[in-house]
Amino acid sequence: GEELENLRANPELAIQTWTAKESLQKAMRLGMNFNPRKIEFPIGVKKLNFSIENSNFQLVSWTHKDSHISLTWGEGIGYDSVPEDELLEQTRFAMKSSSDWGVGCKTTRNNS
Repeated sequence: GEELENLRANPELAIQTWTAKESLQKAMRLGMNFNPRKIEFPIGVKKLNFSIENSNFQLVSWTHKDSHISLTWGEGIGYDSVPEDELLEQTRFAMKSSSDWGVGCKTTRNNS
């Protein structure tokens, strides 16, 4: 399609396009469950506001020390907690409420 033709004509933009699409997939919380071929935006654009799947997103891409970075975020998309979050919160509470709490292990060696 048109995107493939543009990338063949501008191969230096392939990594930027890939990181931008992957960033959007993660912002949508779908990962590879959302087909990257469904993501269409102008190749080579470093800042973009766009809508997809009834959601609005902002994309910013840049290069830092030969690494290409893309960041996408959408308004109103919050954090879904996972079961481990409750365990971490209980651990944090235990650590704050007891001075006996420590991290690490104690070993005893008998060097005889």
